Amino acid sequence: MQIQTIEEKTGLDRATIRYYEQEGLIKPLRLQNGYRDYSEKHLEDLMKIKLLRQLGLSLETIQQLIEGREELQRVLDDQLVVIKAHKDHLENAESVCKMMIQDNITYQTIQPGKYFNAIENKQLTENKIVDTPKAEYVYCEVHPVRRFIGRYLDHLFASALLMLIVVVLMRVRPVGDFINTVIDIGALLLSMLLNAFFLCIFGTTPGKFTMGIFLKNPEGKNLSFIAALRREWTVFRYGEGFHIPIYSWYRMYKSYQLHTAGLELEWDYDYDADVLYTQWSTRRSVFASILAIICSVGIIVSVQDSAFPKHRETDLTVSQFAENYNGYAKQNDMHSLLSEEGEWYRLDHPNPDVILDAYGVNDKWEFITDDNGYLDLIKINIQTDSGFIITSDSRASLAIFTAIMSQPGADINEANSAVSQFSELTIINNKTPMFKSKFCGVTVKWDLQKIRKESDTLLDLCIEIIMP
Repeated sequence: MQIQTIEEKTGLDRATIRYYEQEGLIKPLRLQNGYRDYSEKHLEDLMKIKLLRQLGLSLETIQQLIEGREELQRVLDDQLVVIKAHKDHLENAESVCKMMIQDNITYQTIQPGKYFNAIENKQLTENKIVDTPKAEYVYCEVHPVRRFIGRYLDHLFASALLMLIVVVLMRVRPVGDFINTVIDIGALLLSMLLNAFFLCIFGTTPGKFTMGIFLKNPEGKNLSFIAALRREWTVFRYGEGFHIPIYSWYRMYKSYQLHTAGLELEWDYDYDADVLYTQWSTRRSVFASILAIICSVGIIVSVQDSAFPKHRETDLTVSQFAENYNGYAKQNDMHSLLSEEGEWYRLDHPNPDVILDAYGVNDKWEFITDDNGYLDLIKINIQTDSGFIITSDSRASLAIFTAIMSQPGADINEANSAVSQFSELTIINNKTPMFKSKFCGVTVKWDLQKIRKESDTLLDLCIEIIMP
């Protein structure tokens, strides 16, 4: 018989039946598919347990009866003594209540000594039997929303933690789909490892804890790390469908159907893990909200930090500036990159080690450093005969942006403002545009001249990026 049939025939709910299993009062067999199989003997035992519990016997005493360590007649005799003591106690309490009502007293006018004397001086036999065992948890087989939100929060927690470590602490810049995919896979693996660790140590995870969800084995203990890790893999395989688009939605829907039908999920019966819930409360909602906010803030901080280059120093070497510049260049799908020495090369060249002048002889860059090798000045000279308007060179724009963003107190708005002003550079009415301003400690100035050479007009733009 399955547990639904047992529930119907005994009138016991699933939580109670599972609790009796956990206490070892009944031991159903496990089928190959993982489901519990109850026999007629189990049904009979449950009915006996139900009767004895209604008489006030404790589970410990019932266990002793089942194992033959106690005799029923002696246990019933003892229970009669307990019931008589309770009856006497209630009768005494009743008489004192009536006396206090007749005296028409208030809380302020109570004379405790008078009423203590009215109570018979006899000690209630210590009752280890009547009290129902207190359980911190209750079983609840159908709670798909709480389980889904708990798992989502665990993924969010792992993603935030990984982003903070990789992006903020290790200064790795997530450039390109490949790196983003690696980070996604890393977050998934980290989530599985963290969940297994938390389940092994605490019996829950951060996300599950906020949802009031705990996992215990039939002995009431936490899962081992290996069992918890294997369980996480089974969830990833059957519950999340390896995160394959569409197929993962199908697997989540199938899991939802099984769960709402009262059937055990693959990752529950495979590793004999019972899912327990605490009663839901407003406090749980607050916990979940706080965890979600903390994780979201961690991810936002990481994303914002990824907008800044790897090296953020007042003093930059040429190689550090080149690394920062190349990071932005790759984000913008630019093929011209700087070597560590500040020379140009192109990604699409057959031999990327060959230093090339990607834009011809009219584009000259010069890096000027101090005695310690730190950048003092980046000088860029661009010449063109393209007409009245010289459009902003993408490499020069990016150099200005990189120099500003590389400063410790960089402001992305100021960097964008500098690039925007550079982009608007034009020649009007044969005037010579000149500009000089400071952004986050970086001084940017340029001088655009119109030079007539024989029959041609040459535009000469000299840009100087002066480091702090």
